[in-house]
Amino acid sequence: GNVAMDVCRSAIRLGAKDTYIVYRRSQDEMPADPEEVKEAMAEGVKFRFLNAPVEIIGRDGKVSALKVEVMELGEPDEPGRRKPVEIPGAIETLDADLVIVAIGVSPNPIVPSSIKGLNVTSKGTIVVNDNMQSDTIPTIFAGGDIVRGGATVILAMGDGRKNGNQPRFPPIFSACRRSNRPACSHPAPGSRLRAWGSPSPGSP
Repeated sequence: GNVAMDVCRSAIRLGAKDTYIVYRRSQDEMPADPEEVKEAMAEGVKFRFLNAPVEIIGRDGKVSALKVEVMELGEPDEPGRRKPVEIPGAIETLDADLVIVAIGVSPNPIVPSSIKGLNVTSKGTIVVNDNMQSDTIPTIFAGGDIVRGGATVILAMGDGRKNGNQPRFPPIFSACRRSNRPACSHPAPGSRLRAWGSPSPGSP
């Protein structure tokens, strides 16, 4: 994907003599943006299509080579991309001083697994509605990669802004109405909540 392009282009700029992207499918199946691929090629990145890494070889405590298996494209998989199939006995070895794994991203499982009843997808992302609100726990709003998977910073910022513009949690206002204070109403979108009895902003 795009991260692999960034890694290789950065390596070239840092002085790497030869930089390869090893990918088990063909260029047509690459998930990276075509413009990113074009720019990587123009900058000198070399591509090894239909090669699947199978072993990192070391010598004297350092990386010395990468063993790859030559592939061919078979039938399409569930998303519609043709599935790579190994060619029996077709093994090649590439000399290498450094191997960087850039094969995708996945959500940190700590938060979803620590909240009982939180609905997550098979990939570990949090399920939300159009307002970025959990469909099982209304007091939880989420956005960015934990919802979208690998995406952009701009989309994450947009999700955060949408979250900030949502009316606040009903349980908070119920507690206000039970106090001797006047009944609360929902604050304006994006305003800051303050618990009753806490110091006002600017007070000592």
